[in-house]
Amino acid sequence: MSKLGYTFYPKDWQTDDAIFQLSLEERGLFRELIDLAMLNDNTTVINYSVWCRKFNAEYVEDLITIVSRLKGLKLIEVVDNDLFIPSCEKRLKLIRAGRKGGKKTPTKPKKTTTTKKTITKVTPAPTAEQKPLLVKQREIKIKNKVLLQNCIENKNWLNLISKNNNLTIDKLKSQLIKFENDLKLKDDEKGDMKEFKRHFVNWLNKQPSSTWQKPNYF
Repeated sequence: MSKLGYTFYPKDWQTDDAIFQLSLEERGLFRELIDLAMLNDNTTVINYSVWCRKFNAEYVEDLITIVSRLKGLKLIEVVDNDLFIPSCEKRLKLIRAGRKGGKKTPTKPKKTTTTKKTITKVTPAPTAEQKPLLVKQREIKIKNKVLLQNCIENKNWLNLISKNNNLTIDKLKSQLIKFENDLKLKDDEKGDMKEFKRHFVNWLNKQPSSTWQKPNYF
């Protein structure tokens, strides 16, 4: 499969309703995942730490958000830690049928079913090269302070939130800091940028009118 080439149809890509909803960044990652699917017989193991370096992504949570977005649009499927792309299957089936001996492979990863028989899997110890990757995977959850700083430095997001909520940028930053302090008092570590932003917007909507006033759109 490492020398595989495949035909790509730009017209189908440009007219697909789900693709049309993707941003340029989301389309870029999806194209990379299609290549991985064709190279890995449509069973790609998700490894965000490696993908960050491979795709030159600055934040792990950005990749996690995009994968979740692709999954929501049914462009990909994720079973356990395996990623599967339905649109790649038609061409891969032709390739499998043409292999010497006609060897057949599963069309998609199957969900694990629980049986009465207990099967013990022996996982080999990680090598010296794999250990740093395992450590990074355990560090996917990000501290609230880092998430706060990322929000404050994200000018596009700040402009959007300030406009939608009739707040100045300085006032919005002040509210972000207040929100992070509130989380600290509750010992509530979000660990994920998407969750942090969503919780902040909900929190902002509940602030007293003396501090914040919901804009009138009508």
